[in-house]
Amino acid sequence: MKKTLLIAAGLAIFASASALAQDAQTEDQNVSEIQALRDEVAMMRMDQEKTKQKSAQDKIFGRQKTWKIGMAFNGLTMGDAKEALKANYGFMTGLTKTYMVTPALGGFCKIGIEATWFDFNYINYKSYGGIHVPGLGIGGYDPDNWDEDDWENIYNSYEEDDEDFEMDLGSHQLDIAMGIGVSGTFAPFFQSSNALRDLKAKVYFNFMPTYSMLLYSVEEEDPYGYSEKETKFSSAFVPYLTFGTQISWKVLSLFVEGRWGSSNYSILLGGNDDEKEKVSCKNAGVRFGIGLSF
Repeated sequence: MKKTLLIAAGLAIFASASALAQDAQTEDQNVSEIQALRDEVAMMRMDQEKTKQKSAQDKIFGRQKTWKIGMAFNGLTMGDAKEALKANYGFMTGLTKTYMVTPALGGFCKIGIEATWFDFNYINYKSYGGIHVPGLGIGGYDPDNWDEDDWENIYNSYEEDDEDFEMDLGSHQLDIAMGIGVSGTFAPFFQSSNALRDLKAKVYFNFMPTYSMLLYSVEEEDPYGYSEKETKFSSAFVPYLTFGTQISWKVLSLFVEGRWGSSNYSILLGGNDDEKEKVSCKNAGVRFGIGLSF
């Protein structure tokens, strides 16, 4: 009897131990499954946060085209002139696009290639006051070969048609350009939850191959001291360099930039359209205005 009780007690103890071991194994398995679920949820949250951050960055950096319109001022130094022509007024318009070439460095900075698809710049200058253009005589005639009748005709021409010699269309410059350069765009408040998140700044440097045209009136003097005003046209290829900054909030932008360039313009001499001389001209100016980014 005693032996039977001992066997029964042993079996009970063994059954209890087996049950406890099974419960522990089940609990460990449950803990593992719970931890796996937690890890999966954490990864989902991380992916969701990355997606949210990428969406925010795409929204901030996604507006890469800007149509600009603004005021333009330029100083034009022609030849050996001591002073540059000063602008009365001017305006500009252009379209640029930034091609981002890097991911968001630190989440707030991207480096890009700056492409200027078109750029128009017009300047109206104050009264002409610089370069001396040697003339070939009034109307292109050679005074050394004039006779008395020629002198009398030219005197009469000055007396009767003096206004014709005083025609002055002013001085104008029109530049048409395309360009390429580099830029850095910064969004320092990209993690902000308010409107500051969409505020960004761009710094850019561009090379702008430009076809530049000049139209101006100049008073020319012949070897005998008589003068007349003539309207001149000249043009040149000018390699401009521009450096500027642009502040943007959503679709609205403000910009300011400086531009520099020099080249030799072809200027007609006197009344002879076949003869030209190269005149070195230096351009330096500033432009500012507003833009629409999209």
